[in-house]
Amino acid sequence: MHDFPQKYLILNGNFLQSFKYFNDRKAEIRHFFEFDEIIKKSVEEKGKNIFGNDIFHKLCIHIRRGDFIKHEQLESREEFVEPAIRFLHQNFTQKGLSNISLIFLGTDHAFIKNLKFNQSLFNSVYHPILKSRGEDMYFGIRYCNTLLITASGSTFAWWIGYLMPEGSQIFYNTQIGKNRTYPKDYYDFDIFPSDWNMLELNRSSKVVELDNRWHYERFAWPRKGIPPLFG
Repeated sequence: MHDFPQKYLILNGNFLQSFKYFNDRKAEIRHFFEFDEIIKKSVEEKGKNIFGNDIFHKLCIHIRRGDFIKHEQLESREEFVEPAIRFLHQNFTQKGLSNISLIFLGTDHAFIKNLKFNQSLFNSVYHPILKSRGEDMYFGIRYCNTLLITASGSTFAWWIGYLMPEGSQIFYNTQIGKNRTYPKDYYDFDIFPSDWNMLELNRSSKVVELDNRWHYERFAWPRKGIPPLFG
């Protein structure tokens, strides 16, 4: 686009996270997402109060339920979250990382409180209460070393993962829709960077890591009736 006098271009659509269209401009994307100093100051003060001298690896678990419970997209569920925590702890310890702190991100406080897992495996377990969506996002980007996205339809969680520092590990649930027929399921190769790690809840109720095969490689690609990604 050339010779337009307008200062801003506004894109209107759904799921604006198909990273292939802007991945070569990631530095500029980070600049656009620069947080207000008020948000940064508030979050960093909270971080100091919460973590104190905790310098351990911080594994963040993003929880999203809310409207997803009645939506086609799969919400965070105990059946995935609990074994995923066990899997990640085992995965890290096998790689020699033993000092891990666990952080839950999300506003579904009752759900998080009722999760069952062995807290003694972790140095500390945190569930920060933040004032706004902006604080939630900046907190994740600022403090998480590893992120697990448990409801992978969450655009909010996706952007936290995308904007985390280079070299951060991102894990996500490969099942996005309740019946694996949501557009984000079919077009996962356009949404999730290939260096993110796929986790799957298998038939034995265990979470396993997949070998980064996309949805169409794991399941038969439907020949007709594929829902559009953008609409």
